[in-house]
Amino acid sequence: MLSPIRFSQSTVTLIKVTVLCFIYSLFANSKLYSQYNLKENSNWVFGSYTGISFNNNTVSPITSGLSGRGAWIEGTASVSDSNGNLLFYSSADSIWDKTGHVMPNGYELMHFYYAPGHDTNYSGYSTTQGSLIIPVIDSPQQYYVFSLGQIEDSFNGDINSCRLFYSIVDMRLRGGIGDVVQNKKSIELDSMLSEKMIAVPGTNCNVWLIVHGRGNRIFKAYNVTANGINLNPIMSDVGNIYGKFSYSMGVMKCSNDWKKILSCNTIDSNNNDNATGIELFNFDQSTGTVSNGILLNNDIKAPYGGCFSLDNLKLYISSINLGVTQFNLTNLGGYNLIDSNIAASPRDLKIGFDNRIYYNSISAIDSISRIDSPNNTGNSIHIEPNFMKLNWVWDGLPNQFVKPQCPAEVKKIPANSNTISISPNPFSTKLIINNCTPNSLFIVYSIVGEKVISGAIFEPSIRIETSEWNEGIYIVEIISPDGSKRCFKVVK
Repeated sequence: MLSPIRFSQSTVTLIKVTVLCFIYSLFANSKLYSQYNLKENSNWVFGSYTGISFNNNTVSPITSGLSGRGAWIEGTASVSDSNGNLLFYSSADSIWDKTGHVMPNGYELMHFYYAPGHDTNYSGYSTTQGSLIIPVIDSPQQYYVFSLGQIEDSFNGDINSCRLFYSIVDMRLRGGIGDVVQNKKSIELDSMLSEKMIAVPGTNCNVWLIVHGRGNRIFKAYNVTANGINLNPIMSDVGNIYGKFSYSMGVMKCSNDWKKILSCNTIDSNNNDNATGIELFNFDQSTGTVSNGILLNNDIKAPYGGCFSLDNLKLYISSINLGVTQFNLTNLGGYNLIDSNIAASPRDLKIGFDNRIYYNSISAIDSISRIDSPNNTGNSIHIEPNFMKLNWVWDGLPNQFVKPQCPAEVKKIPANSNTISISPNPFSTKLIINNCTPNSLFIVYSIVGEKVISGAIFEPSIRIETSEWNEGIYIVEIISPDGSKRCFKVVK
């Protein structure tokens, strides 16, 4: 009998680390994926006085102070903190705090167009995607709130309708309840846009604010960085719809891998709500450019809402003549009829924190429906129609909150030797990487392969703050400028 091979503890450790480095290197170049399941997206506030919460591993109805003209609101936005506690929400025209009251400086966020015979604001309440919230980069506790006007303002005299404004909320004000910063309110950014607006995280600690022109094919991607909003957007002239009011209404959504953009176009040049216009585009996270527009189908009339499945292989569309349909993006020529109850007039669709897709309907304004298995096809997706009673839901669902992916704080310290080392090990509140070649990269993975932090190394030694990390084993990969790699196992 052959004797068993015995390795020393140091050899076993080296083998483990080598294997882990190989496994984790597969993740090194992976892109940032969808943020629908961030804790910041735990609470949706929409419609009028209503919403849903995904906290405590369940979904439950919540009430809010959100109200609008005619007791209905279309495009809203809401944000929670990193623990899932609701912070504030917006209807585009106003911002409510977590107590359900409009912030003292959180009203009249747009230049108004007053409808003849009315003394209340007419703009913003029926914009498809009228509100959007993203963080102010490198300014903790501050948030941009973008407000977008509605196409109806054009019909009532504002030739520059669908104006875009932004305000800044500071959660440190009013004892932590928050308020709009006085000199950072109702700042006009653009005009003559459509009712489409989304945010997409970039690849360089930035966020792209994406809007679309009205009556043209132009996408505009505003680069939001730690330096603020770049006022010169990246322009992409691409698409297949033409006419005076083309691209005016209907949602714009991004896929969960950020590679595709959906545009649902509800009206055409004759303001005909039976117009066709479901388009799919390519999106480049690094440059903000949109390209390669494909018109999907001519049978679906007045498409309004849409949502990608979690695996990005299915596309769900709501329309006036077919209800909810499912496209298989590996075969763009066909679709499956999912919910044919067109009398209910289904509107928007959105992925929830629990990986299901939720959608609302105009005629079923007191409830919401959901798709349990959106990666499946046909009947196996399992629809639960009107599964939860709510207050007034109406047209839209809240815009998705996204944030940039940035390295955690890295502090420089002096070098002390010529061999790469990491200390202390075990560590508690900090990790120090010593004696690196400048312009190297570092990536830290958890024991299950999740990327915890990454960044560039510009000095021989750096310090990484780790006080908020969970206890456990981590792998630190150092990539030198010549492409060589070294891996280290550390324990907290």
